[in-house]
Amino acid sequence: MSELRCALQLGDELPEFAHLVQGLNRKWHDRISRSVVRHYPEGALAPENALLAAYMLGAMMDELVRRLIIYPDRDFHKLLQDLGMDDYGLADAASVAWTRVLYPGLKIEADLAPSAAEFSLWAGNPPATPKP
Repeated sequence: MSELRCALQLGDELPEFAHLVQGLNRKWHDRISRSVVRHYPEGALAPENALLAAYMLGAMMDELVRRLIIYPDRDFHKLLQDLGMDDYGLADAASVAWTRVLYPGLKIEADLAPSAAEFSLWAGNPPATPKP
């Protein structure tokens, strides 16, 4: 996580470093979008739409890191505390959000942290047994 913090903060200061990180992110987004397209019947999902979703979800994750670590957002930290959501619960909730966007009909079979189970129900997926 400290590597991501460093990359995001250094990118804020040095445009050439930000460009390098953007190139790496583009490769990651491309890999995600190609994987998603392979899971749908030929022609069912335009590669450009899968790439857009990958960019949007990647940006969501970058912003979560910023609010958690780089520029801590007290209100967001309090919300997580009120929900009883630790790092694992937040990771589970983010995974549910990614799955719902990229694979909307897929049943999430993984055990979820208790704090993410309700989020999963709201997102239209009855969770498996919560983690202890």
